[in-house]
Amino acid sequence: MLQNTENRLSTAFQKQNEKIEYFCSAENVSPNLAVHEIRKSFKRLRALLKFFSDYTEDFPTQYKIQIQDFGHFLSPVRESFINLQIFERITTGEILIPERKVKEVKDILAAKNKFLIEEKFLKEKNCLTFQENCKDLDSY
Repeated sequence: MLQNTENRLSTAFQKQNEKIEYFCSAENVSPNLAVHEIRKSFKRLRALLKFFSDYTEDFPTQYKIQIQDFGHFLSPVRESFINLQIFERITTGEILIPERKVKEVKDILAAKNKFLIEEKFLKEKNCLTFQENCKDLDSY
């Protein structure tokens, strides 16, 4: 039973790591979707570590912290995209605000999202760090 649980845990870890590596290197996926999927994978890794806490005693604390930090690192990028989507949803239809003002705010939100994607996600160093972290995790 113990061996079966450990195998399931390592398989789940490996699957999430493969997703992270894929979305870091995928060029045919929008950056916002890639950020969403990578962040979701880091959240799942954290949940696995909490759920299987009895089996992850040997798991280094530094990796637990790193997994948490990567998820938090990508949060502002995801939030900026969600804010843009919510704003677009709210402003469709009949509104009392002039179109020019709506367009200005939408442009500001889009520019912020673009900046965050370029600075926090698309920089080669960040994706390489995610991928290196996943390769290190595969050894556990």
